Amino acid sequence: MVLTPPANATSENPYLFTGSYKWLDSRVASYIRIASVSIAAYDYVLTLPAEWRFYKSQRSWRLSTGCILFILIRYISIVVLAVNTVGYFSHFSPETCSHYFWVGPIFKVLQTMVSQVILGIRTVNISRRSPCVGAVVAGLFVMVTTGELFTDMFHRNHVQSPRHNCTVGERGIFLSAWLYYLLAMFYDAVVLGISSFYLMRYGPVAGRMSGLVKLMFYDGLGYFAVLTGANVLNLVLYRTSDLMTQSSGAAVGEAVTWIMSQKLLIHLRDAAAEANRSTHIVSRPLRSPRAVSRAMRSHCPSSQSYSSPFSAGGLASSQERKSNVAFADADGDGDVLAWSSTSLTDLVGNLSDVELDVQVEIQRTVSVEEGSRAVEQCACTGHVPCVVWVGSGARPEGFSEKDVEREKEGPGR
Repeated sequence: MVLTPPANATSENPYLFTGSYKWLDSRVASYIRIASVSIAAYDYVLTLPAEWRFYKSQRSWRLSTGCILFILIRYISIVVLAVNTVGYFSHFSPETCSHYFWVGPIFKVLQTMVSQVILGIRTVNISRRSPCVGAVVAGLFVMVTTGELFTDMFHRNHVQSPRHNCTVGERGIFLSAWLYYLLAMFYDAVVLGISSFYLMRYGPVAGRMSGLVKLMFYDGLGYFAVLTGANVLNLVLYRTSDLMTQSSGAAVGEAVTWIMSQKLLIHLRDAAAEANRSTHIVSRPLRSPRAVSRAMRSHCPSSQSYSSPFSAGGLASSQERKSNVAFADADGDGDVLAWSSTSLTDLVGNLSDVELDVQVEIQRTVSVEEGSRAVEQCACTGHVPCVVWVGSGARPEGFSEKDVEREKEGPGR
């Protein structure tokens, strides 16, 4: 029978969990890192369809602000998690580790900056681009970012275990790394507090918009609660644990920052796209192509601001007119802001990509041409669709071959 020695706090090779707390901390640090990377990888797979929607909604190679921020927060986060994981589970010489350990803190600051930019732009857009709010957010961002750079890079040391891995730690009496997480919590609290204040002022005029305001409000609360929890964990670890465990909580914060930041962008983009999808139902039976053509022309905008309904200019001008009507009905004191579906792009600003989804259900075969005759009937300055009958079935009542030719040619041909 082999007897195992009892473990104690000074044993170099303990066998029980009640022994060396350093051994226990190293195991916990490994589990924390593995769990963080696994959750982040799972979320990455889940959000691949959302990433495809971001790319698909771009109208050109000039990416929108929302798409750029989505790419940055997504792939900077992948880099920082990969760097920290490789550093912890690989083997390094002391000289190599003295250079490699700086990569993780640098990318961690970049990730935090991108996340704070997302929150800042979101808050400014929710405040309807208030100059005062913009100045406060910009000044706070510069101040907090400067403090984060200093606290994350100052007096940092590379730490190696007997396995010759490479992590970041902080030795000495004065510990400054925990101030990094305190500054991050301060920025989140101020910026999300401002956005929540403005969101609570919006009156629930339309059901859809009240749902959007609620979505954005709870997104902000969820972001603050989860990020604050991760930052508090890191603050405690840097103040109480040994050098090997200090940076393990950073993996949790990096994974959570990635997941919550990209969810803000995904929800904004999906909400903007959903609000810009509309369904028009013609309830009156149309017995001739001429009636169909008149029904289509009836949705034509005024001659002063006409453009194709499938162009961005026509959509924007229509939204602007409807927004002005909606806000004219709002309370004059400005405490309660009225909302309509067309003012959604003002709320989400350039953090989302608004896509126009047009779906057409064809019940009879028709051809759509552009004819100058439609301009006279609609009093428009541009070309509009003209519907003529080309079906293989029976021609509608009262519609002859002469009518078809006249509809195709239009006046003056």
